Amino acid sequence: MLHPLFPLPLAPAGSQIQASGPLRVPDGIRLRGAYIMSSWFALTGIHPTNDGREDLIQTFTENDHCDLLGKNRLITWGNTVVEGAPNPSLDLPYLDPLHAPSDWCQGLPEVFERIFVSTGKKECLRDGIRMVFEEKIKPHHGEAEYFEQDGVQW
Repeated sequence: MLHPLFPLPLAPAGSQIQASGPLRVPDGIRLRGAYIMSSWFALTGIHPTNDGREDLIQTFTENDHCDLLGKNRLITWGNTVVEGAPNPSLDLPYLDPLHAPSDWCQGLPEVFERIFVSTGKKECLRDGIRMVFEEKIKPHHGEAEYFEQDGVQW
């Protein structure tokens, strides 16, 4: 979803990797909508607080027994992704929008007419997804909706 706003190179210079170019939306054209389903926001399970601290997202623990992947696997995989970034301090907002500046998504209305974000009530990632929606997406896009599915009971 953020690639049209923040295109990054797909492969390091000199790499043997062949990849297509970034998604480009012509000026004056908007896509009808974007659907974000159970997105892997909060890669490390940590969110910045208003007082400058960082805390583990509550649903990582609360839903650990319900989520197929579970807290430990999500945190391990997320740390692997962040540590593998060429420049973690610059790439972190792109990899994990929860750590992005509050105006990070301000250009979304120029790219998408509508945005629909959904998550499951019993996902470890639920609160991270909700926080990105409430703090980064909704303040900048009047046609953005968040839906939490009650889902499967264990």
